[in-house]
Amino acid sequence: MHVVYAAPTAAQSGSAASVGWEFGRAAIFAAHASEPLGTFSWTPVIAHASPSGDLAFTVGWVFNAAGQTLGKYFSVWQKQQTGEWLYVVD
Repeated sequence: MHVVYAAPTAAQSGSAASVGWEFGRAAIFAAHASEPLGTFSWTPVIAHASPSGDLAFTVGWVFNAAGQTLGKYFSVWQKQQTGEWLYVVD
């Protein structure tokens, strides 16, 4: 589940059950808990990082398990103190 890429304070809009916003890893995980693993995949088409190297964004397409396009996504990523990149808004 892509919640592993969420920053502890991440915000995410929408799930299979809701179009509302979820805030924090636990809430994001709970919003997607009923979805089977492998339900969605995503492919970045555009990515760009800030000159400071601590923020970035990706834009791309979301697919279901059958490979059908479900829509677009936009994610903002933040480089953590550990060097790991996690999304802060999805």
